[in-house]
Amino acid sequence: MTDSPANMSEVLYKIYDLEGGGCTDVTRADLLNGKYGTIETNYTALGKCFKADSNYTTPVDDVIIWTGVTNSEEYATTKLVLRKIPAAGQTFTMGSPESENGHNANETQHNVTLTKDFYIGVFEVTQYQYWKIKGSWPSYYSFADCRNSRPVEKVSYNDIRGSGIGATWPTNDTHEVLGTSFLGKLRARLSDAPKLDLPTEAQWEYACRAKQSAAWYNGYSPADKNAYSTPANLNVLGRYNMNGGYVDKTNHKAATAEQALTLGTTNGTARVGSYLPNAWGLYDMLGNVWEDCLDWYIAFTESPETDPKGPTQADAYKTSQGYAQRIARGGCCIYTHYQARAASRDKDTWSTATTYRGFRLCLTVEE
Repeated sequence: MTDSPANMSEVLYKIYDLEGGGCTDVTRADLLNGKYGTIETNYTALGKCFKADSNYTTPVDDVIIWTGVTNSEEYATTKLVLRKIPAAGQTFTMGSPESENGHNANETQHNVTLTKDFYIGVFEVTQYQYWKIKGSWPSYYSFADCRNSRPVEKVSYNDIRGSGIGATWPTNDTHEVLGTSFLGKLRARLSDAPKLDLPTEAQWEYACRAKQSAAWYNGYSPADKNAYSTPANLNVLGRYNMNGGYVDKTNHKAATAEQALTLGTTNGTARVGSYLPNAWGLYDMLGNVWEDCLDWYIAFTESPETDPKGPTQADAYKTSQGYAQRIARGGCCIYTHYQARAASRDKDTWSTATTYRGFRLCLTVEE
């Protein structure tokens, strides 16, 4: 299917019910007819701080953003919402130019072609959603009064996909996971057991950019690499250290473990959907928590790729202790503005549950 206004029956959003197990398909017609509340078809109408302000034009041809998804707590707790990304047959430039402030040598630009559409989470998986499936509250920012709709963190790749078969991507590329993992239990909870998974790193970056070549999806890039800068152009898009992530901006301090137990959403992680989305209606792709991807980590090269799945574990980068590491993307609430970029990459040992590291879900369209 193409991202065309003429295709009124196209399913743009999927709503999975974490209690009943069913899935509701939301079509273009449903959205345009107001069945699910407010939408926006003019991206720049969402707010200020777009490139050249009113002169900014998103590269996405057909903008339909379900803004009403932020108005009901159920979409961050008992429901799981995914948005379709029209990626089949699309080629984009992955990575960042050397001139981009914050550029890292592991972000070498190269062309990537995707051959399949996919659905990806509108929000990062929240603490309530994780509890609903796994029965635990692992997060650092765990204040009971507001934890439900905060992103879950302190979960490892192992927690999400499981050890054994869950750790074998891309050698096993059929999205098999361990039954006792979060994904294993989630699939079992849902009708037809859809193969929801983490996105590949390429899927994540394509979805984040929404066809935008700049570092941020409102058309801007960091103007400098000052670690304590507070660019207004990023403030509208996400939570980073100087935009609420720190509890003490003056002294550049994040919350202690004791503070985090009673910290509201003004500091630390934000409630999902608190900032402006990209032109595909995805929230918090920049900042809040680093988001795990399927791939093992290796530095990019200039070689073009099609549907890249990352290196094998044997070929992946190893720490000095010999541990291969998995990729996470997007920056987080205590990292700087220039690390909250579409091309920014982080890595960690796959079995480590790290504070400020969470995930969002993806469903590749196979037919």
